[in-house]
Amino acid sequence: MQTAMTTTTTTTTTSTTTTTTTSTTTTTTTTTTTTTTK
Repeated sequence: MQTAMTTTTTTTTTSTTTTTTTSTTTTTTTTTTTTTTK
């Protein structure tokens, strides 16, 4: 008898860089979702 195992991993990374000299704000959001079923 086999049992199906599902593993879901979600990683969210948010980086905000603000440069006051040029008044520039950069926001980068990366989301990675990996689903493995055995």
